[in-house]
Amino acid sequence: MEQNKQMTIELLKKVTKLDIVDFEFKRLKTMENIEEYRFSIIKLQAILRDGTSREVYMKLVRKNRIKESIFCYWCLLYDEKFKGNQEKEYTTITNSVKIIERGSEEYKHTVSLNIEENQWGVLEYGSDIHLVKFQKFLEQEKENTDISRWKRYLPDDSQDVLFVGVVKDNEKH
Repeated sequence: MEQNKQMTIELLKKVTKLDIVDFEFKRLKTMENIEEYRFSIIKLQAILRDGTSREVYMKLVRKNRIKESIFCYWCLLYDEKFKGNQEKEYTTITNSVKIIERGSEEYKHTVSLNIEENQWGVLEYGSDIHLVKFQKFLEQEKENTDISRWKRYLPDDSQDVLFVGVVKDNEKH
């Protein structure tokens, strides 16, 4: 169990570039309000070295399902934050999501999702999404024992992409 936790910490540190020292498994989140999409994702509370924490979501997705996964992830986050803010009565939501390119590496592409004209203050700081060509990433990280252990969970010909979403906290980008 501890070995699996260390594998996950090392993976998340490398992908997100956050100084993660520990995490707490929160739950498997599933889409509740949009029946036509079958979407579930693991939610973790990552503890950073400076004592702060971040919500981190991760999932393996098929290469041809990336856009759908981004949409479902955003809906899930928005719904979760929206439900948690019960003191306001929401009659209409007219916010739009702005996607900002944050960078690209040989195996990874990062985008930022932010709400424009965020009239309700829901997900005020947005979320970064890291899309990692998992097989290629594991090949490049074969010297890192903790990360290379992930290879046993993938078939050799896997084209799956690791989807890692990090809810931003107290920082605007």
